[in-house]
Amino acid sequence: MQLARSKADELGLPCEDFWLFDARVVALLRFDGATRCPASTSSPTLWRCFGTREAAWHHSVPYDELGG
Repeated sequence: MQLARSKADELGLPCEDFWLFDARVVALLRFDGATRCPASTSSPTLWRCFGTREAAWHHSVPYDELGG
């Protein structure tokens, strides 16, 4: 499944990449010349990432349906 960046922008989803681990830790992927992955257990950060993931998944489509 994937979500076109244009659709993510339309939905107001952030342009950040992250990984959720065990619903307790989120690693925020930062690509600023030196890739960094600061981990957070902050509830507001976790909830923001959960919301982003759920919205992205809800609006995503199978790869072959996205088109090019």
